[in-house]
Amino acid sequence: MVSGLRTSPCDQERLDCAEVGNICMNDADESIVEDDVVIIVEETHNKPLAMGIALITGPEMVENSEGKAIKSLHYVGDAIWNLEV
Repeated sequence: MVSGLRTSPCDQERLDCAEVGNICMNDADESIVEDDVVIIVEETHNKPLAMGIALITGPEMVENSEGKAIKSLHYVGDAIWNLEV
């Protein structure tokens, strides 16, 4: 877990939603609260894939199998993610 941020596991099928701005989660950390900054990590290798803002709580994410859970801010491959300074 990244200090001060929540993490949530994700498989590739759910990550595909990130590019359109919303991620659906049902394996979420139950300590997530609405408006938390969340890092979405790949389940197998535990690598960061996207980051966003929680639209609902972790328990609500686990409970719901459909709908928007995290508003995507950045994802692997976007202009900000690949920014070089």
